[in-house]
Amino acid sequence: MNLLNKHSLKAAYAGVLAISVFGGGLLTAGDANAALVSGVANMTIDNSAFTSAVGGSEGWYIANFWDESYNATPIDLDTTGGVALSQTETFSVSLPVNANGTTISYGARKQEATTMDASNTAAGQIGLSGAFRMEPAGGGSYLNPGDFYLKKAGGTWNIFTYSAGFSSPAQDPALFRLVNATESVNGNGELSLSGDLYLSTLGYSWNLLFNGSTSVKVGTFNLAPAAVPLPAAVWLFGSGLVGLLGASRAKSGLSA
Repeated sequence: MNLLNKHSLKAAYAGVLAISVFGGGLLTAGDANAALVSGVANMTIDNSAFTSAVGGSEGWYIANFWDESYNATPIDLDTTGGVALSQTETFSVSLPVNANGTTISYGARKQEATTMDASNTAAGQIGLSGAFRMEPAGGGSYLNPGDFYLKKAGGTWNIFTYSAGFSSPAQDPALFRLVNATESVNGNGELSLSGDLYLSTLGYSWNLLFNGSTSVKVGTFNLAPAAVPLPAAVWLFGSGLVGLLGASRAKSGLSA
């Protein structure tokens, strides 16, 4: 009887170990297949630093943010909703990676495509959902960078924006660039990317409107893969194995 119980204990331990490994996502790079970039990007921006970077007496700052639920909403001075931001606060916003492989046009807005493979970040782009509205401290005017996407230009990550009021037929202007950027691909083939935010130095960028400083850090950026919850069946299977382990211990104690 003791021999049988020992075998039961070994089987239960092995099952629990298998669930632990599966639940932790411990996959080797050889098990993973490269795929389009996915996940959620987070921007943290210091509005005081942003105002300092853009310069001028008007005191431009990021006054509002609209998330992905407003993707099809044109942004102007009268657009309501979203999150109002103060002139001096440091704020964080989430920008989900778009799953559409081709750009979706809403007229004044676009849902930018994601075409970048995590294994080759030198090609393609990463579409992000969200939009800002900039305003001068005195009010009465606005700029609306939004419909963001990332791609590399000359080896440097830049965050581009589409705006019906500030765009050329050939390209969209860049808003930010990433400095001290780090990128990695995990065992599941998912890209992680982070860096510090500065105004873009590209020849065609939002900085042209401000003639501001490209040496002032205005915030940080982080792109991380989305967490994927385990199916309920996996947790039920795991709890069943734990129950088997407990039963085996109980039987072992009775037969000792």
